[in-house]
Amino acid sequence: MDDEFNSLQENSTFTLSQLPKGKNIIGGRWVYTVKQSGSHKTVYKARYVAKGYSQTKDIHNYETYAPTTKVTSVRTFMQLTAQKVYIVHQMDVKTAYLNAPIDCDIYMEQAKGYEVLCKNNEPLAYK
Repeated sequence: MDDEFNSLQENSTFTLSQLPKGKNIIGGRWVYTVKQSGSHKTVYKARYVAKGYSQTKDIHNYETYAPTTKVTSVRTFMQLTAQKVYIVHQMDVKTAYLNAPIDCDIYMEQAKGYEVLCKNNEPLAYK
């Protein structure tokens, strides 16, 4: 959880602000995953995500498109690299989704365990 929260801060993913009047706050929650690495080492991952079902189209977002790669494209690429004897290097960008632009102001509740209050003890929101 600390790694995820530090990544969010380092990438300037949010700013803490008071919720403006008339704006709704979107809920958030921690999602945990346990993965096995190539050397059979157990890796624990945590992500802080928005509760998407609480978002309204054209208020919290205008477009919900995420490009993905088709399996046939990957197979074609691998076949070409095998024929040409190229070296393929695979990498994973841990915080790739943090670089996606958002076309609306979204106010999201703070992550549990990492809350910050303003001077009058009112909760702040991620913007």
